Amino acid sequence: MFEQVFASLPEGLATTPPGATLGALLEQVDPRAVSPRDSVTLALAWRRQLSHHEARYARAAREAALADPDLPGGRREGYGDFGADELRVALVESRTRVSKLLHQARTAIEAIPQLWAAWDAGLIDTDRVRLCVTWTSSLSAEHAASVVRRVLPEAPALTLAGLIERLQQLATALDPLWAERLYENSRRQRRVRARRTGSGTVNLSGLDLPLDAGALSTAHVEALALRAKALGHPGLIDTIRADIYLALLSPRPEGWDDDALVAHVAANACPTDPRGRRTPVHVGGPPAGR
Repeated sequence: MFEQVFASLPEGLATTPPGATLGALLEQVDPRAVSPRDSVTLALAWRRQLSHHEARYARAAREAALADPDLPGGRREGYGDFGADELRVALVESRTRVSKLLHQARTAIEAIPQLWAAWDAGLIDTDRVRLCVTWTSSLSAEHAASVVRRVLPEAPALTLAGLIERLQQLATALDPLWAERLYENSRRQRRVRARRTGSGTVNLSGLDLPLDAGALSTAHVEALALRAKALGHPGLIDTIRADIYLALLSPRPEGWDDDALVAHVAANACPTDPRGRRTPVHVGGPPAGR
């Protein structure tokens, strides 16, 4: 039996700061040739390098959005109304994606430079930068910077959910009204989005809806779906919810009420849809009737 020989990692790869030197070291390594233990070290080095490049990309995108050849120095003070348009066309990206990129870059570089420094050094990744920017956006500039500075030493060891929770704790401690403002700011941006999927179907979503109204609407859909199931709709409950959802949003014949809508959905179930269970699933005991 032969002992497998693995390639060694270049000396210093685990500790070299991201940049040209680390990039040169990484290019020497075939990930398939290293030991299982070294493969983790290699992945961490690549993520450190990736974060560095994404930070530099954000800075370059910001400079491109500020560029104006007609102004002294070639730069404007802010992005302006159309500062992102040329960048959006060049990157072949949506206005929303470019706006988010530029907002993240502005916050990290201009408002909280410690955040960009940690990003550039590969200490935190782009997802964690995004969370730091998003969850402090309703704070004052001073409070936002304070929260991010306090969370930065902890951020690399926190999961994304843990980071959100920690940001919320720090923000609420500094500004008890922060959560209320965050909710109101989001609620004021409520909207409906329809996107065609790659398979030709449509995703239809309501975003940033008021919590109470959203909960009532969800409960109403659920109640109608259960009624359709009781009337004999053979489909999965998720499918029935989707059919009810579409029926509620579609133009109704005059005089239709919920009873008529439920009867229509139950009577027009698609015969090729997956079939749902007709009886409850029993856990920890024999099925009913035995």
